[in-house]
Amino acid sequence: MIERDHEPYGGFEDPLLDQSRYIYITVAITVLMALAHGTRRWADALADGSIMTSGDPDLLKQLPDWFH
Repeated sequence: MIERDHEPYGGFEDPLLDQSRYIYITVAITVLMALAHGTRRWADALADGSIMTSGDPDLLKQLPDWFH
């Protein structure tokens, strides 16, 4: 879960947000860490299928900025 002004966290409980605010990401943790550390580019990971996303296109466009 990534929320503005809060530390990211993971969990198994659904926070019950409006469904329009969800995005779905399928990625190996090693790829996600490389993206977060800036050693891998989002465009490259999307292009080679290392990361797959779905959900609101406007939120997905913001995804790379969430890891700065």
